[in-house]
Amino acid sequence: MFPFSLGKIFLGSFLTAILAISPLHASAEGEKCADPPQGMIKFRPLNPPKPASLEPFFENGETKKTLADYQGNGIVVNFWATWCGPCVREMPSLDRLQAKGGELGLVVLAISEDRKGAKVVEPFYSKHAIEHLKVFIDRRGALSRRMKVRSLPTTVLIDAKGMERGRVIGAAEWDLSENAAFLSRCLGG
Repeated sequence: MFPFSLGKIFLGSFLTAILAISPLHASAEGEKCADPPQGMIKFRPLNPPKPASLEPFFENGETKKTLADYQGNGIVVNFWATWCGPCVREMPSLDRLQAKGGELGLVVLAISEDRKGAKVVEPFYSKHAIEHLKVFIDRRGALSRRMKVRSLPTTVLIDAKGMERGRVIGAAEWDLSENAAFLSRCLGG
């Protein structure tokens, strides 16, 4: 009877310690994405973070990818279309962010919602001198529906552990130094 009572006491103490530490850990994690700079005023944190979708999308319209393929980096997932005015305006800043993304621990995935896929995205990239972003297509809008994207542009921010940390609905200047530093801090491992 004595060992059983000690086991209960140990288990109860252990669970109490875990419950006491968890909010502190969650709070510290949440603080990484607190206080976005003025340029990220549209950022809406997700608390608690949730796992990113594993719905596939396609590189160059052909090669199947998932967000898990990029885990280990902070992921800036931008849902956009060539016919969306605000999307068109923010694409150069996303391209510049991708150009310096490696030094920040970030990767930018600009995922097109265009129904004609790579046939319209590739000429768009050429026309607008988009040099650093790869062509990603969301066939039939499967990923955007799974992630509950309601408007374009919407950018979902996923940390290096594969957890959605928040969203920006609408356009932003992604490559401004204070915005890039915030993304690196918020999404870094």
